[in-house]
Amino acid sequence: MKVLRTQHVNAWYGNHHVLKQIDVSVEQGTWTCVVGPNGAGKTTLLKVLAGLFPFEGEVWLNGQSLCTYPLSERAKQLAWLSQHDTAVDDLTVQDVVMLGRLPYQSWWGSASPSDRDIVEECLLTQHISQWRERSLSTLSGGERQRVLLARMLAVQAPLMLMDEPIANVDIQHQSKWFHAVQETTRQGNTVVSVLHDLNLALRADQVIVMQDGRVVLQSTTDDPQLHQCLQQTFEQRLRFHRLADRWVVVPD
Repeated sequence: MKVLRTQHVNAWYGNHHVLKQIDVSVEQGTWTCVVGPNGAGKTTLLKVLAGLFPFEGEVWLNGQSLCTYPLSERAKQLAWLSQHDTAVDDLTVQDVVMLGRLPYQSWWGSASPSDRDIVEECLLTQHISQWRERSLSTLSGGERQRVLLARMLAVQAPLMLMDEPIANVDIQHQSKWFHAVQETTRQGNTVVSVLHDLNLALRADQVIVMQDGRVVLQSTTDDPQLHQCLQQTFEQRLRFHRLADRWVVVPD
């Protein structure tokens, strides 16, 4: 089943045409990575899929036009992790993670016992419970990213869109993030992430390669065309090596 699908999507920053005729689709229960050089349009595409950036064309979420989704329902169906979110800097870590439960609360209501249990589980899962009373602004870049990831997980949405989710995160927690993504897709959830780490991207189910605002290729990671496409996109500056059961990319 296709969770996300776009048709002829275009987007602009002022007069700059940043997305050009984008056609992609994402299957339920898969992990898709969006890769490409800086300025290729990766983050803008993710924002369009999340309904956070104006566009022309069509985006369907679970077979329904994204534009027709009530905001409250959309907030339960997809969760968004931004690379740069400073709006919550003054909140404590616990309050930031609790924001993930807002779609399930009424305007006049407070957090339920279930909300508090879910937030506590996310704090523990991300190993950040010891920071619960600290302001987000006091944390390092990698620590902040783990808190924002916990907030996204607290939504418990079946679709997760992540823009550079492991930026500035140490190797130990990158590994934990990777295994968490594998586990959540095994449970039938869907992940779409923008990554600069091609080695990690090649462990996804699907890769979307972008360049100059266009999708150059969408394929499975074992597609022979993918290596050739990445070579061309990154100006022949990559070498691929087979290591055990996976491919490894090194700069040339």
